[in-house]
Amino acid sequence: MGRTVELADPYLGESPATAKYFDEEAALCELLWAEVLFANGRRYLSGGYTHTNPDGTIVTVPERIEPETIVLFVSCNDVFAWGCADAEELPHEEVRRLYEMWKAREHWGATEWCCLRRKMRPQAPVERDMRTADAWTAALEALPPREPKECG
Repeated sequence: MGRTVELADPYLGESPATAKYFDEEAALCELLWAEVLFANGRRYLSGGYTHTNPDGTIVTVPERIEPETIVLFVSCNDVFAWGCADAEELPHEEVRRLYEMWKAREHWGATEWCCLRRKMRPQAPVERDMRTADAWTAALEALPPREPKECG
């Protein structure tokens, strides 16, 4: 947002279609710098299961809350509802896909990624704006229509 910085090319000068290597760190840096991503913390629950060892003994692993870790989110404020602070967690295996969509269509690429991730169309005014900007894709068109909601 108004900032400029020289960042490493995540494809090391190759075209995205033929690149053998994708530098996730450079892509994440660029997405964070452009404020497509933001970081937050989360604690996780682990354990809470029982398993049987090869010798037949039954072991119960108690539930426990793990220490907080950093989680990256894609901002999707106002995409699905107005006045709604909203975000979608970015799984590691989706970094390249998000980056490529964002590079192809910037803001609308990140919006499309969130919609596809949730398997949900954006609210009607966002869909209209995406169509007007020629950013509506076949993948978005294939999503189920939104159910009209009654107010009151």
